[in-house]
Amino acid sequence: MKILSILWAVVGMFSSCSKTVKDIDWQQTTKVVYRYSPPSITPDFYRSFSVTVTEKEIVVKIRNYSETLLTKSYPNTVQNYQAFIRELQEARVKKVKEVKSTASGCDSESLSLYKGDNEFFDAYSSCGCGNLKVSNGDLKEIVKGQVPELKDLINQTLKNNERE
Repeated sequence: MKILSILWAVVGMFSSCSKTVKDIDWQQTTKVVYRYSPPSITPDFYRSFSVTVTEKEIVVKIRNYSETLLTKSYPNTVQNYQAFIRELQEARVKKVKEVKSTASGCDSESLSLYKGDNEFFDAYSSCGCGNLKVSNGDLKEIVKGQVPELKDLINQTLKNNERE
């Protein structure tokens, strides 16, 4: 009996360390929010962004620390949204046991998944720490595929800054 208890404790320990998004969860995902922040630099050149993707719309927000510099919306289709979800699923996104680090000055990214208004997955990665793991592919590149002109939008906010 004691061995069985120990075995269940070990199984519980490993199952709590990793949370792979299940196929059914991917199918029920109604909204994906991706956030990216570069290392800290002077406010004139710092640009973070978020991309929110639903079946109907893709919304990009570009920020300079706390100030939103640009918001742009694009119509989306069910087919494009489903293809995007398949890409994320194939990337094998999962939440792992959080790694702590004292490192700083790195890019950071986070991913949130929703079913309706309820967030069911939220994970982040920065400087080799965090709890977000992507086993197959580059999450930032997958998301940038939804907004091909993302680099131009970021550059536009830098040019607007130079005119001031």
